[in-house]
Amino acid sequence: MRIVNLSVKNFRGVEEAEVKFPLDTRITCIIGPGDSTKTTLLNAISWVLWPTWNLTVADTDFFNCDVTKSIEIEITLTELPIQLISEDRFGFLLRRLNITAGELDEPVDEEPVCLTIHLTINNDLEPDWKVVCNHHEPKQISYKERQILALGFIGDQYTKDLTWSKSSVLQKYADSKGIIREVYISVLREAAKTADLCRLDDISETIKEVGKEFGVTLNDIHNELFSSGLSYAAQTILVEGKSPLNQRGLGSQRLLSMGLNIKAFSDGAILLVDEVETGLEPYRIINLICSFRRLAAEKGQIIMTTHSQEVICECMVSEIMVIHSSAGKTKAEMISTSEPANRSLQQLIRRNPVALLCPRILVCEGKTEIGFCRALDNYLFVKEKSCLASNGVSVTLGEGDSLAAMVEHLILCGYEVSVFMDSDKEKTKKDVENLAQKYGIKIFSWASGNAIEEQVFFDVPDRVAEQLLSIALNEIGEEEMIKKLFGLSAVVKDEKVTLSCKDADERKLIGSLAKEKKQSWYKRIDLGERFGDCIFENWDIIDDNSGLKRTVNEIITWVTKND
Repeated sequence: MRIVNLSVKNFRGVEEAEVKFPLDTRITCIIGPGDSTKTTLLNAISWVLWPTWNLTVADTDFFNCDVTKSIEIEITLTELPIQLISEDRFGFLLRRLNITAGELDEPVDEEPVCLTIHLTINNDLEPDWKVVCNHHEPKQISYKERQILALGFIGDQYTKDLTWSKSSVLQKYADSKGIIREVYISVLREAAKTADLCRLDDISETIKEVGKEFGVTLNDIHNELFSSGLSYAAQTILVEGKSPLNQRGLGSQRLLSMGLNIKAFSDGAILLVDEVETGLEPYRIINLICSFRRLAAEKGQIIMTTHSQEVICECMVSEIMVIHSSAGKTKAEMISTSEPANRSLQQLIRRNPVALLCPRILVCEGKTEIGFCRALDNYLFVKEKSCLASNGVSVTLGEGDSLAAMVEHLILCGYEVSVFMDSDKEKTKKDVENLAQKYGIKIFSWASGNAIEEQVFFDVPDRVAEQLLSIALNEIGEEEMIKKLFGLSAVVKDEKVTLSCKDADERKLIGSLAKEKKQSWYKRIDLGERFGDCIFENWDIIDDNSGLKRTVNEIITWVTKND
């Protein structure tokens, strides 16, 4: 079973949302800034598939607490359990998978079919679940029928999953094996000390296997009754040795809960995991994502939220969904797009996943610009007690012919994007300028035809130029530097470069030599940062009217804006 579409209206922080889940993956990792309604969307799914007859609803669950506007949540599911699609259940309400507005949605032979469940809650706070389509009258769906839909939700109530209670995953798993009723009758008939719980221990090996798969080592697993003021079910607890499993570390409990939720349903569960990284070390996150991918290879679906760069780094570009919310309108967009942008985006995910966790992204054309922005960050922190991160800005690399395509897709995913680039590649510059016209984005570039090296050497005083050349000298060596500067007004001696040239063309030529592909001087992030540090250390003596200073000040203005 899997969800293909989710529609939400007037639920908590969401006035309106439409989310389409891709069919080419069974794992969806939802990311977005704080308050982007990620958790609310998971809760909306859980409400539609709520497996009991009662659902506690409050006025605060309505958007802006306005109970005059009904909560409406709708989910469309495919790969349905056979029990639900018989004619005496919901067979007459089956729909086609792909329909357009106003189109009759009756199934077509040999095409996947789906069911749509619609939850409505009015000001009386009574939930009403129906299966709907546009070719048949709606039909109520009971809580027992919703139980067949096999939903697991790992949020902040995971500790209950390691006890025998009404809604715990242990009980779900035992129910699926047909052993729970007999055991509970025994518990009711016998005193706690004489109750026969050995049948529950029959699943100990399965629990150990789950623990091993998800990185939790378990040894002596059995069940015991503990005195409490709760019902009998809540008193039955899974223990290892003498220690209850619900007293293990946060990460171990959540891993066991996730694994058992998946194992509880043989036909493929939908597993919702809020903040999947909670309590987990990076190596456990890596193992968890690999386990998810293996378990969901052929059936079921896993939808998770995260704020973790480690989680994003382990995901494929096709698995990441970006959520943004503004004034109650939630928009969802898959990061995946088309080539060559997909390759650039996958590289972004691997080398700089934190960029996708910021609302604003400064895309740099090359590694020199990345390093330069790091130096700018240092400068801002010292001078302004501010930095890129405090302004919600991340810097990422967008090199190559795919730069424009990558930038456009980031814009479509809801990010505020700007571009920091050279002006020496006409096609790339034109493509980005077209985006600026289309979306109104900012482009920070140099005078026509200039790369950053050319602009800098043209604008900085001799003293600063000599310092920059000395950085390069330390990298390429004195012999090579002498060859590079042959015929120019420069002296290379004792690990220093001295300039006497006043000619503007000659200064620009030095910049051109610095950017040569075969032996560029600053095209590493660390060298770009040293290059930038040198400039900002001498910022006060650089001409305010220079192209260098104007462009950098434009970047600073964009970074530190307060709107």
